[in-house]
Amino acid sequence: MRQAWKKAASLLLALALTLSLGTTALAADEKTSGTAEEGPLGIVSAMAVELEALVDATDVTKQEVIAGNTFYTGKLNGVDVVLVQAGVGKVLAASCAETLIDAYHVGGIVFTGIAGGVGDTIKVMDMVIATELVQHDYGTETNDGFVWNGEAAANAETGMIPVDETLSKIAYDSACKVLGTDKVHQGVIATGDQFVASETYVKELQTKFNAMACEMEGAAVARVADQFGVPCAVIRCMSDKADGLAHDTYAFNYTQASNTSASVVMDMLKTIYETKTVLPAAKDDAVKDTTPRTAIISAMAVELDALVKAADMEKETVIGGKTFYVGKLNGEDVVMVQAGIGKVMAANGTAALLNNFTVKGVVFTGIAGGVGDTVNVMDMVIGTKLVQHDYGTETNDGFEWNGKAAADKETGMIPVDGSLSKVAYNSACNVLGSAKVHQGVIATGDQFISSETYVKELQTKFNALACEMEGAAVARVCDQYGVPCAVIRCMSDKADGLAHDTYAFNYTESSNTSASVVMDMMKTLSTELPFTDVKNTDWCFTAVSAAYADGLMGGNTATTFNPNGSTTRGQIAAILYRLEKEPAVTSEAKFSDVNEDQYYADAVAWGSANGIVQGYTDGTFAPNRPITREQLAAILYRYAKLKGYDVSVGEDTNILSFSDFQQIGEYAIPAMQWAVGDGVMNGKTSTTLVPKGTATRAQVASMLVRFCDKLG
Repeated sequence: MRQAWKKAASLLLALALTLSLGTTALAADEKTSGTAEEGPLGIVSAMAVELEALVDATDVTKQEVIAGNTFYTGKLNGVDVVLVQAGVGKVLAASCAETLIDAYHVGGIVFTGIAGGVGDTIKVMDMVIATELVQHDYGTETNDGFVWNGEAAANAETGMIPVDETLSKIAYDSACKVLGTDKVHQGVIATGDQFVASETYVKELQTKFNAMACEMEGAAVARVADQFGVPCAVIRCMSDKADGLAHDTYAFNYTQASNTSASVVMDMLKTIYETKTVLPAAKDDAVKDTTPRTAIISAMAVELDALVKAADMEKETVIGGKTFYVGKLNGEDVVMVQAGIGKVMAANGTAALLNNFTVKGVVFTGIAGGVGDTVNVMDMVIGTKLVQHDYGTETNDGFEWNGKAAADKETGMIPVDGSLSKVAYNSACNVLGSAKVHQGVIATGDQFISSETYVKELQTKFNALACEMEGAAVARVCDQYGVPCAVIRCMSDKADGLAHDTYAFNYTESSNTSASVVMDMMKTLSTELPFTDVKNTDWCFTAVSAAYADGLMGGNTATTFNPNGSTTRGQIAAILYRLEKEPAVTSEAKFSDVNEDQYYADAVAWGSANGIVQGYTDGTFAPNRPITREQLAAILYRYAKLKGYDVSVGEDTNILSFSDFQQIGEYAIPAMQWAVGDGVMNGKTSTTLVPKGTATRAQVASMLVRFCDKLG
């Protein structure tokens, strides 16, 4: 009778496994028929100590390092497994979970390790098996404090992230075998990028979410698994009580607690093996794209729409519920994706890009809140470094930030690529003008900032210029993979108490502004010049490219442009003459130093006859003399009037703000007013025009291109 009951119980368990995991639990002889492709079980931890006992017990057949993480493939208690230590925090957990699914096609994931107990009934060394998980730090920072919302989950109404019932039931039963039922609990696990060591905060987690445990990765792993439809269980042994003594208690118990969780995982594998449970491999229809591409990521659809519409699309690929758009944008091979809002989605989307495409560099585009008085709405910030401002410890005295979310834990700053960011800066200046473009730290957290107090802290603590919810996650994953990254943000609001309203009014325009910068970047990246002395990171690259492509200017040799060299008065006359399609000249130039056999002779004659160029009082033109900035402005001003261009903007332009305005020749004052007012000429610095200075070839190219754009 007892044997019959045990056999029946075994069959019932196998049936339960079948229904919950969404596959057929095959008999041993059916497994070999090829009717279902099995995947290994992925086992993930945050820290090495949580994985060591499992790796030691595994018959490891392969070790592979991806993005700095070592993946151990082998058999444990008869089950094919892949084990990996992801790292601490939501970003590293999400990135690693995506890689585990993408690279190894796991049939399920068990996230194992330790946590802090929440509530009086959960004791140190007890076990909590998650029934749901929640990102407790996701929401809005307001002037009245933090307001949580559930938008980090697919079910935004509850904010709860699901786990697989059957895999979790196996975990529960195994935990009961290892510890006894009195020490095993089932309930909500709360995840955030904060080590919790505060009675007050842990009480909030209990009250708000009915949480039984708190930690820093589980919800991230479960969220990625949910996106891919991969069964997931999260198990945690309590190393501490998440109270004011948590650091000390954790230090005393973390090894034992880690090994207890490992023992539960090993028993789970024994059950899976004995019940012959099939874990169907994660579905993967994507084929590795081998074309080198620039990747473009956004958080929201509105931030990507203009780019997708402007691109010449080749195909669309869906991976983990995200659509990847593949094609060309302004001549550059690209792949584009809307990752979703928040650090977990951003890390997941970035990892999917890097695992499935051959990526030359990543550009993260979109909108943000401006930090500080100098950054205004609709300004652009190009990240020089990024920081996760919400990563640290919740203590009884409040939140304490630390830099452990970055590879450089001392500063906490996450790097970007200098060259790609320089291209972004130059493109932003092309689109908005340099006065509206800033370079500096961007602060990232899973909170929409709408608080003068909080934004002031970001400025004081990090010298931040902007705040948003994804950039540091994208940059951190790129840093792991060693892929160049740039983060660009147009300000939709000031992250203050009015941020929600300002954002609602500006988010479309600011998204499209960022998109315009990206399009200019792609044009730069796809352009090849024959000149070795003009790089795509140079401020003048776009102008030189346009001037060269339009035939306005060539190189001074076949392979050099000499951007810092001078341009002569004769050369300027010749350029404008070519622009005018070289009309017939009926008379010679009336200057003693312009011979009719010189290349610029007809150009000077045409320019002089039409009042565009003038000579000196001694009857010379000085065609080989370097042209000054004010002379160039005067010549372009006269040419604009000849073409009937409206130059009245100069009448309202105040150039007195430039400290050297008195150096402008009287003849050139109207021209300089027009050139500055119409954006044809910029200051040499923010406070000087240097009117008598030589116009370099790079400056001439920039002024000519801007002039032609104005002229249409």
